[in-house]
Parts: sequence; structure tokens; C-alpha cells
Amino acid sequence: MLNYLTLSHLQGVLFLEVDPRHILGIKQDHGAYFEEVIVRCGLETKNVVIVLAVNSQYARYYQELINGLENYRHRGYQIALKFDYLPQEAEAFDLITKISRITLAYQPEI
Repeated sequence: MLNYLTLSHLQGVLFLEVDPRHILGIKQDHGAYFEEVIVRCGLETKNVVIVLAVNSQYARYYQELINGLENYRHRGYQIALKFDYLPQEAEAFDLITKISRITLAYQPEI
């Protein structure tokens, strides 16, 4: 993140890959601690994209992952999904639909 500070004036974004286990291991306030660090570095959460690698290993935990990602969105983070492999297309489509809803729900006002 410190390397990103030199580019922060360009209004770019920092892509941060977050392991699904990290999201599942936190029960509430996802992104709160990281938000404090980001602000201290002179950045904003709106310039940070949480990248979640999605695979079939975590299919049964999709609702918990969605809940965690919703907390991140509520704090202003952007969300990106990285699909490694999902054999069941219906599950992937359902996950994308649910993530889209939380992303739209927390759009900043212009």
C-alpha cells in the first residue's frame, strides 16, 4: 500500500486480493481495521477494490461471503470477483447477481 501512495493523486485504484478464508473468519465489520490504515496513508476506501477469488471450494459459503462483501461495500470499497473455476454455472450466476445487488445498493451519490 505504501508504494501506492505515490500514485494516489492519479485517482487510480488499488486492487487487493482477499482470501475467502479471511472474509469467512471475520464475523462483523469487514474492512474496518483496514479502513483505518487506508485513511492514515492518505487514501480512501473508494479507491480500493476488494478482489475475491471464487471457486467451487467455497460454494456452500457464498451467503457468508456475500454478507462480508456487503460490509466492505458499506464502507465504500469496490468489489471484483475473480473466477478461477466454477463447474456449476447456476451457482456462479446466482453469486454474480447477489454481488451486483449489494454493489448497486452502495453507489455513492454524484
